[in-house]
Amino acid sequence: MKAMRIILADDLSGALEVAGGWHLCGHRVAVPLKGPVLPPHVQADACVTNTDSRGCGPAEAARRVRQALGDARGAFLAYKKVDSTLRGPVAAELSAVLADQPERKLLVAPANPAAGRTVQAGVLHVEGVPVAETVFGQDPLSPVLHSRIADIVAGSGLPPPVRLPLSAVRLSFAYRQGAMADALSRSPVVVADAVTDQDLHRLAEVLWAVGESVLPVGSGGLAAALAVRQGAARRLVEEPPAALDGPVLVVCGSRHPASRRQVARLAREASVTLVEVDPLVAQAVPPKACAAYLAERIEPTLRRERVAAVSVGDTPAGGPTDAGNLAGRLVTVLAHTVAALEDRVGLGGLLATGGQTGQAICEALGGQWLAPIEQIAPALVAARLHGGGREPLVLLKPGGFGDQETMLRAWQWLCRQGLGRPRG
Repeated sequence: MKAMRIILADDLSGALEVAGGWHLCGHRVAVPLKGPVLPPHVQADACVTNTDSRGCGPAEAARRVRQALGDARGAFLAYKKVDSTLRGPVAAELSAVLADQPERKLLVAPANPAAGRTVQAGVLHVEGVPVAETVFGQDPLSPVLHSRIADIVAGSGLPPPVRLPLSAVRLSFAYRQGAMADALSRSPVVVADAVTDQDLHRLAEVLWAVGESVLPVGSGGLAAALAVRQGAARRLVEEPPAALDGPVLVVCGSRHPASRRQVARLAREASVTLVEVDPLVAQAVPPKACAAYLAERIEPTLRRERVAAVSVGDTPAGGPTDAGNLAGRLVTVLAHTVAALEDRVGLGGLLATGGQTGQAICEALGGQWLAPIEQIAPALVAARLHGGGREPLVLLKPGGFGDQETMLRAWQWLCRQGLGRPRG
């Protein structure tokens, strides 16, 4: 019997992004919410495990990776998902993987051209701008302080990487394979340039030929290219999404400007009532009390209109300076709010932004695992939350991903599941 394949991700939105791509290509995929172990009755050939380590320090992140690999002993590690902007303690996590599997080498390709993230001359760009010079350089939890990937993955005992330049990636297959073999002979860590989706497919072609000795490390873009190679490039539809049996709540826990703009546009274009959480109130009031107040405000709208949105408001000048602590508190408030509304009205669907927000919400609802249903757009996946009772549909989007239409596309998909036509 073929061993279960596991994929490690550092947050839930990234885990679901990879799961959606694999599902699209014919794999049975599940995303457990706690550790890499699925309930015995769940049938899957791939398990995407979230170590929830992006906001951790290097030592704790490495410990979580080691624990996940230990708990999944006997399974085959097929992919290591990293953020396409390389937020988080990437070097510590990759060092932990190499320590656990010293016979393997790493091909690191974080590019995701569909989301505007490219790598050229070893430098990671977002929409053509070096990543450290973008908003990701000021991320409150895990700022990206360097743009050169060799600097980002330096430290934590990781060997200095060798670069596979774009010119080598675009060689004919035989020469490309030789260039990768040469790079891997000089270091167990190779960083690959990629500017287009076709570049990622070229890398996937070589990785498929090389076999299991090289572990692919990258964003959802490389994962999708590999899934096409490993699957039948067909949709696997086991359980068509049922009509929504309750209202839909949109939860914007990400403070990334892109997500804030997307939810504001959704509220405006689709006439969705938006309630904002005041960060100062969230910091001063106990989370459950704050959530109860928000639920009281939102409940009438959910009952009347079947949809409402809640988002984090702006922090005023001179407000809290402990950004990490405040972000965690806001996520807790949002999770308690969702749980309170589930008790009051029963939720049929959730559209959430931000991996930490999605994780906290799913746990607050008592879910055990997510099963992808449909990939709506790159990095925007619909899934069924299992094990917690009503089993709502969950649409989860990474915080910094997408254009101004992304949330509207998610809304349109929900409308097709029975939400009703937008009123805007």
